Amino acid sequence: ALQNWLSAGGGTLMLDPVDQGMGYLTGPLTVPNERHICGTSPSGIYLYNAGGWVSRLFFKPGSTGALLNGTGSQNVIIENICIDGLNIMQTAGPPLIYIGDTNNSNETSWHIRDVLLYRAPGDAISLGQGNRSVEISGRTFIYNCMANGIRVRSSDCRFNNLCIGQCYNAGILYEQGGWTNVIYGCEIWECFTGITIQSCESIQIIGCFIDSMYQHGIYAFSTTSLTISSNHFTPSSQALDTAAMNICLDQCTATMPLVIGNTFYKPSWASSAKLPGYCIYSPNPYIETGNSYQAGVFRWAIDNGTGATTVENTLQHKGTKAGFYNATPIAKPTITGSRGG
Repeated sequence: ALQNWLSAGGGTLMLDPVDQGMGYLTGPLTVPNERHICGTSPSGIYLYNAGGWVSRLFFKPGSTGALLNGTGSQNVIIENICIDGLNIMQTAGPPLIYIGDTNNSNETSWHIRDVLLYRAPGDAISLGQGNRSVEISGRTFIYNCMANGIRVRSSDCRFNNLCIGQCYNAGILYEQGGWTNVIYGCEIWECFTGITIQSCESIQIIGCFIDSMYQHGIYAFSTTSLTISSNHFTPSSQALDTAAMNICLDQCTATMPLVIGNTFYKPSWASSAKLPGYCIYSPNPYIETGNSYQAGVFRWAIDNGTGATTVENTLQHKGTKAGFYNATPIAKPTITGSRGG
């Protein structure tokens, strides 16, 4: 019945709220252009009300395609619903929401907001190449996924005010094709990595809370024009491991990444055995300014390719003057602070 409505006409598909533990059990659905899928409860997706639990979609076990497949579709809104992958046995499978690769150069214009996605057999949301202008926002919660919270190979996307946790791979994974993207005001916790960026361009990560990853908080590989600003990092959730960094910048050489105004903090509940290897690690130059480091947390480390690592953990705040790390200085300062002489 759901697919018949989606295929037959436009407008809004209103899913009535049902009692706790009940909902609409369905296999893969194809989402055409200009559809609005939403719940009917005005009280939000996590609250009970007189009508029961808010609208829920359950993914039929054993399905081989994505629950909601919007490949090639434009102007779609999904809001105020709970999407449960029912992956109780923790087996690998398809994503919950999938917008596949397309040659369409126009705006995809999907907006996903106020949605709970959990127990996904694969990625909660997967965005393929050729798509533009996908926004995921509001009180959207993504957790307990067998792959990534969000997998991105699309451009001009914006993710804000999300909570993403307990994903087997990355909270957010950017792959080649993901460029000119903004992540703002998100909380990511207890994933293998918080945000992984591979061979991308023009990514901004601003004002996020990145907490207790199993490996890196942010891992960027061969990425151009990367800004990491005003984020809050806490240590790895694993035992002390020098391979686990809050920020790891690997082969980001085309333009120097900008790391500005971040806080690296070890909360009172974290033991000294759960510190990151380093707050910031890069084998290549990067620009750092205005970052704040709690005493006892390693500040930064750089490796010139010689195998010799430099670690600083005495100065706890760099202030506002930019520092170019792992770069050759123009001239060596004298003891008076002047250049040359």
